[in-house]
Amino acid sequence: MKLLRNLTLVGGMVTLLFAFGFIFRLSFATSIWPWEDGRYSYLFVGSILAAVSAAALWVGWTGEFGALPAGALNIFVIALTTSIYFSNSHHRDAQA
Repeated sequence: MKLLRNLTLVGGMVTLLFAFGFIFRLSFATSIWPWEDGRYSYLFVGSILAAVSAAALWVGWTGEFGALPAGALNIFVIALTTSIYFSNSHHRDAQA
């Protein structure tokens, strides 16, 4: 259990680091974003990452692993919808 707590804390801290990177438009974070966007887009992505990191840090700090399924569902929905968007975008560009 201690390993899971530590991994959850480290994952939350890394996510929080990227959240601040997007919020303050730091190059290590914005360089992984696939297209140039405006200030509010980076702020939006940073706020989503901050929310995910807050949940991960809370679970890691308190050891309340019963909250992990809800957090995992949150990440799954984000990843699924992002994958669908990029897949559709790729297929549209390939047909053009």
